[in-house]
Order: sequence, then C-alpha cells, then structure tokens
Amino acid sequence: MIEAPAASSPTRGILPTTAHILSNVISPPVVSAVFGFLIAWKEHPPLRAAMLGVVNGLIMCMLPMAVVIYLWRTGRIHDLHMSQSPQHRRLPYLTAFLGALIACMLFTLRGDSPLLRAMAACSALSLAALWLVNYFWLISNHAATITHAAVFGTYAFGAAAGLWSLPLVAVVIWSRWLLRKHTLPQLAAGLMVGAAPVILLAQLGWLQL
Repeated sequence: MIEAPAASSPTRGILPTTAHILSNVISPPVVSAVFGFLIAWKEHPPLRAAMLGVVNGLIMCMLPMAVVIYLWRTGRIHDLHMSQSPQHRRLPYLTAFLGALIACMLFTLRGDSPLLRAMAACSALSLAALWLVNYFWLISNHAATITHAAVFGTYAFGAAAGLWSLPLVAVVIWSRWLLRKHTLPQLAAGLMVGAAPVILLAQLGWLQL
C-alpha cells in the first residue's frame, strides 16, 4: 500500500508559497543538471566541461523530464513532482535510470571522466531503488537527489562543500514536509537512498580522487 501524506497540501501563506518555490527551484532535474556541470568543471577545462555538462543534462535530466511533461500534458498526472501519482512515477524513473546507465557507459568509454562516471553510477543505483520501492511506497526523490549531491560533493570537493550543502538538504526536507508531499519516514528513506550508493561506490574505490 502506498503511504500518502495525511492531509492535502497547504496552498496559502508565506511559508507554503516559499516551500512551493523551493521545491521547484531545488528540484531533482535542476539539482542533477547543476551538479553535473560542477563535477565536469572539476575534471575538465571549461569548454569541454560545458559540453559534457550539456550531454549529462540532456541524458539524465531532460529525457526523464520530457516524459513527466508528456504525462502532465496528457492529463495522466496533475502534479509535475508526481508526489501523489505513484503509479505514474514508474516510467519517468525507468527513463531516468536508463539515462543514468547510458551516461555511465559514455563516461566510462571516454576514460577521462572518473567522477562523472561515478556520479552517473550512483544516480543509476539511487534511481533503481526509487523505481522499485515506489511500486509500493512513496520515497522522496527530492530528498534522495539533494542528499546524493551533498554526499558526492563531499567526496569530490571536500568536507567544506559538504557542510555548505547541509542547509540545502534541510531546506528541501522542510519544504517537502511542510507541503505534505511526503511523510517523515518517506523523507528519511530518501536521504538513505541518496547517500547509500555514494558511500558504497566510495568503499569500492570508484571515488578515488
């Protein structure tokens, strides 16, 4: 059974409005695209980094987002975040998972982008978990994505980057909870799904800097 929030999402007031804005600005596609550019710039000169960032964004962000927009425009979902449409999350998650696998293979074939490869691999593992678990439970993709970026960023850029990212994680958790899009257990599960693949691949040596 899908565990849904206990009440409808609040829509009026400064706090709900702020939470809505934050949910859209710090959304999974935006976080993934921006973080992909940051990782590319760490590994490559600016022009090549920009090109790889665009490739990463098209495959891992725009492709699944196009599926979500299609579902929305055809009336199959009424919320672009799909917080209350678990049955319609499967196709976007599957598309995102396949996109992450393709990106991982592309960066592996290049041979000069170990961090981009590891980032795509971590994303694929997180998305696989989200895809499977969301058949019966509604894990927060927002929480998983921002946590993935925060933990991976700690490995890639150092502890200071991880500390700077903590407020973003807190803001995302707060906004999704205030809007009643997820319960606290669903948000906690999102944190674990975002962090676990990064820690796992780090232990396997994929994040050797």
